[in-house]
Amino acid sequence: MAKKQAVSILKYVNDRNESIRSMRESLARIKKHKDSFAIAFTAINLVANEAGKDGKIWASADPEAWYRYNGDVELSVTAHIEMESVMSLKEGRVPNTIALAEKVGFEFDITQDYTSEHYAQRAYKAVGTFAGVRVRLTLAASVADNAETCKRVFVGKEIKEVDKYEIVCD
Repeated sequence: MAKKQAVSILKYVNDRNESIRSMRESLARIKKHKDSFAIAFTAINLVANEAGKDGKIWASADPEAWYRYNGDVELSVTAHIEMESVMSLKEGRVPNTIALAEKVGFEFDITQDYTSEHYAQRAYKAVGTFAGVRVRLTLAASVADNAETCKRVFVGKEIKEVDKYEIVCD
């Protein structure tokens, strides 16, 4: 009896066919609820337009539709809007965009800073529900290198003690 192959072209093709089938099912679920998603995307675009008034942005939104075990549908969108080269986090486009997002129906719950030797960004995370679609919005503001009111500042060094392992054979 022949051994079962660990890898094969047939397995690869079958895996890709399954992926395509799954993507088509996902797309069909999204299309079925496109009117609800359209309302959620309108809210996201209102925020994105405000964020882009005074500078460059990058935006994305990924919808999902899932059916629960009882047949109820769960609709959600993960959205990300990144404002580039922000001069201030307290004046101008960042607070104006947050204020508009709150007016539209988003509630901000988390703020997180990302900094490194060459990079400084603050992410404001919010949730909102529009026509039954739960939207998780991340509004990220990258601080410009030449910003005067907000800067990336060196505050020290961090030394971590990390366990080290290796393989030893007798």
